[in-house]
Amino acid sequence: MIGLKRKLLYIINPIAGNGSRGLLRKLIEEQTRKAGFEFECHDSAIGGAYQDLVSYVTAAGFTDIVIAGGDGTINQVVGAFRHVNLPFGIIPCGSGNGLARAAKLSIDPYKAIATILNGTPRPTDGYTVNGQFACELTGLGFDGAVAHAYASSGSRGLNTYIRHAIKQFASAPSYKFCVRVLGQEIMLDAYMITVANADQFGNKVTIAPHASLSDGLLDVVIVKKQNKIPLLWRAYRQLSGRNRPLRGEEIVSYFTSGEQQKEIYYWQVSSIEIENLGGAMIHVDGEPTPNASRVSIEVAAKNFRLITPDALR
Repeated sequence: MIGLKRKLLYIINPIAGNGSRGLLRKLIEEQTRKAGFEFECHDSAIGGAYQDLVSYVTAAGFTDIVIAGGDGTINQVVGAFRHVNLPFGIIPCGSGNGLARAAKLSIDPYKAIATILNGTPRPTDGYTVNGQFACELTGLGFDGAVAHAYASSGSRGLNTYIRHAIKQFASAPSYKFCVRVLGQEIMLDAYMITVANADQFGNKVTIAPHASLSDGLLDVVIVKKQNKIPLLWRAYRQLSGRNRPLRGEEIVSYFTSGEQQKEIYYWQVSSIEIENLGGAMIHVDGEPTPNASRVSIEVAAKNFRLITPDALR
């Protein structure tokens, strides 16, 4: 459990979730005062511009940073403040809440605040995409196209995400990629490549069931071009955890043997480089990003501390 003398900085995304910002802020204030801790509440910064607030956090003696928002807000705040070396808490109020769900944090704001006030900070992995920090997962191809469509839609939530996923799946093209991993170079024609630190996209939609936030590895899922009817069964096997990820020499041996027959590759590696030869759309932690011809992704092992329930020990 965290020490008794604490001063918490709450960073709240005013447009996250269902818009009940006033009720959430009131709950934060009530529960933190009840616990006897000092605190301040600030709105999240547009575009992740936290330079001034980083300096203020150090000068004002804050002991914790708490993020009330979705995966995009978490990405920006942790990326900006991780070098301050303070623990992070999360009050999930985004559309998917993938990182929070992967960390077994409650979506209920009362329980989330209770975890922040009574939980334990634990070392947690992040990762970088072309040098930029991120927390959850990055997708190219089908995954990226769904994220772009979802971001531009007028509604949020799981039903909206599923609707866009179904629509994109029906017409999803494949893309040319060149993937470099563990000294191997592989040319691929694939519908999507997902590089995951967490196990899911959000809303309990799991893509990398064996992923861990603290194993120092990234889970890579590549869905190669294939007939889409049997792909549905193969995707189910992947999402349900029936596919075992390959590591290290298993990956090297698989490709040096010349038997590259699997329709879905599932690997665990510390880094990967992807040449986006087909111009596939990209998202990082659910946020659409500009296209890039080369994507270099590397794990940042135990790069920040996340407050989680004591029951997880």
